[in-house]
Amino acid sequence: PPHGLYLFVSSSIPEATLVALATDAAPLRTPVILRGMVGDSLQNMIATMAPLLKVGAGVEIDPLLFEAYGIDKVPAVVLTCGARGEGPYAVVYGIGPSAALPILQKLLSCS
Repeated sequence: PPHGLYLFVSSSIPEATLVALATDAAPLRTPVILRGMVGDSLQNMIATMAPLLKVGAGVEIDPLLFEAYGIDKVPAVVLTCGARGEGPYAVVYGIGPSAALPILQKLLSCS
């Protein structure tokens, strides 16, 4: 993907929607970012995220990235020109990465 493209989600999103978002993110090599652990154990987390991993999505837990980009609702797609958590960025809410990318590229020119 161009520069940094991230998909922010929550376990509160219905599983079918999470899988659809992850399926969309995988070919773009866009990481799926969660704010924190799902449930109260690593086992719960793995069980919840297994369908996303099966479609080839990379899943990360990074509350600092949520903070860096001011993400307070999901799904959100961020395009950044800088390093992870730095530099100019643009955010689009409510759609997957492939639909968001053309919009983000119009909002933010990374040269």
